[in-house]
Amino acid sequence: MPLERTPLAQGELPEPLHPFFAEGVKAGKVLLLARGMAPGLDAQALATGLYQASCHENQKIVAAARQSAA
Repeated sequence: MPLERTPLAQGELPEPLHPFFAEGVKAGKVLLLARGMAPGLDAQALATGLYQASCHENQKIVAAARQSAA
């Protein structure tokens, strides 16, 4: 049985991730993160960002985040 993923609240995200998950941000910006190509993120922020991206409503972003995490 797969675990249910619940996105983190904006306030729970590390500060460097706020621009990627702010309200109204373009999907292309989140896709860069999901592909592991976001500049300036340490390993912990990247891992958290990939988790958050895997909870996105856009399935292309979800697939990219899962692939990057794998």
